[in-house]
Amino acid sequence: MVSSGRSITSVGKELGLRDSVLRRWVDKAGQQPASAA
Repeated sequence: MVSSGRSITSVGKELGLRDSVLRRWVDKAGQQPASAA
């Protein structure tokens, strides 16, 4: 991921999530103000 340097695919597999779901979360997190993260 962005902060850990790991790919969305590897994190998704570890968490049992699809790439598309995790990617959507990452996109949403990137659109929010830093204070909300």
